[in-house]
Amino acid sequence: MQVSRPRRLSLSTWAVHSWLGVHAPDSPGQAGPESADVASFRALAEHLQPLGIETLEVCHFHLPRAQVTEIAAGLRADGFQTYQLLIDDGDLAHPTDSARDAAWMTGWLERAAEAGFARVRVIAGKTPDPERLPQVVTHLDALCARATELGVRVVFENWYPLMATPDAVLHIAREFGDRIGLCFDFGNWGGPTKYADLGQIVHLAESCHAKCQFQDGQPDEADFGRCLELTREVGFDGPYTLVHGEAHRPGEPTLWESIRAQADLVRPYL
Repeated sequence: MQVSRPRRLSLSTWAVHSWLGVHAPDSPGQAGPESADVASFRALAEHLQPLGIETLEVCHFHLPRAQVTEIAAGLRADGFQTYQLLIDDGDLAHPTDSARDAAWMTGWLERAAEAGFARVRVIAGKTPDPERLPQVVTHLDALCARATELGVRVVFENWYPLMATPDAVLHIAREFGDRIGLCFDFGNWGGPTKYADLGQIVHLAESCHAKCQFQDGQPDEADFGRCLELTREVGFDGPYTLVHGEAHRPGEPTLWESIRAQADLVRPYL
């Protein structure tokens, strides 16, 4: 499947979640009553353009179901690439609800295709039971098949307990080969083996959630830089998507200043 090459400095709408003010996400079995609106996304574009951010990943719950296509088209008219829709819920490993959740994910996949997103990121299971990996593979297989019909690419992420180890991520990668991609998030894993573990999967990265941690209003440049170096070592050439936006106390950097600081740290890797 051919996917248009993204401009590489990207933002997830999760980075501005507090600014968008959305607190009731759409979930399997329950539609969220609140979401952002067209005006919010036009205002977002005005903030991001001066920062040189030209690509967006949008959380599903920031999009009103009835306005997904309108908002995505508006973002593209403002010069942004709508690279990836983040389907941020559902558990393909759930012992009783996995089929329901897979159907719900499929619905969002179809809306993403209608709206012109290049990719969707799905959660490859939350339930921390490795014996459910075959079940996850079955659901992912159906999602990938539907995505191929629609001309959209599916990626998964090293996120939640089931995908919290290199072995689990590599298992999915072996099962699917080039039918599925990896959204490489270097802020999801921690502990003393963090960099060694990330080093085992970084070669699979097609997109990168460049998740910077903050302390006292300042970015943790040592950790951020070390993770970015992992991507450089394998020749990563996809988008770096900023995920954290920090809104601090008076006198500390603003949300937009924190995003600018992260963008400046990423630019040498573009």
